[in-house]
Amino acid sequence: MSWSGCGRYLAVAKDTRLCVRDVTMNLSIVQLFTCVDLISAIQWAPHIETDSNSGDSMRLIFCAMYKRAIVQVFSILDPSWTCKIAEGICGLISAKWTPDTRHIITVSDFRIHATVWSLVDTSKYVIRHPKLGAEGFAFSPDGTYLAVAERSECKVRRVSLCIFDAIGVYNVETWELARHFDTASYDMVELAWSMDGRYVQIRTCMMMAEK
Repeated sequence: MSWSGCGRYLAVAKDTRLCVRDVTMNLSIVQLFTCVDLISAIQWAPHIETDSNSGDSMRLIFCAMYKRAIVQVFSILDPSWTCKIAEGICGLISAKWTPDTRHIITVSDFRIHATVWSLVDTSKYVIRHPKLGAEGFAFSPDGTYLAVAERSECKVRRVSLCIFDAIGVYNVETWELARHFDTASYDMVELAWSMDGRYVQIRTCMMMAEK
């Protein structure tokens, strides 16, 4: 069960069906969608007050089906518009919206890669070696950068000695890597931006001792 960002709609998922009710109509059913498999998670597109061209103007919501590695996207205001994202044999463990509501980020099984899927065209962008699921992706306050918790290898003469945590910062206009930082951690569990967008902080279970 999930409320839309505007607070008007209530979405309830059961088995393969998604039911959407309207609070202003005494919780009457306004849309009923059927997915291709059992629904694992649902998420509304972020609510944007000022952008009439955003996905929020269509009141988008996605249903993630982890067993089938599929994400289906529906529009509450235009039920004829639909979108399906398939990760295929790579599997799926996580999905989340980008702040502009024009992209969805998925994370494959074993966190081999993350993919940024465009809902505007057929383009997609791959981010290698994410360490975490949705909690490992954080957008800057102004939405211009994406920080990703990643795995990095320490190699000597092509031999991997250890794997430690790193942070990749991507420009959301091009989804290209803007900066890359190594950390003193190997057990990062979450990351977040500072309110002014100048720093990225991480949360770990245990920090490695500095030498």
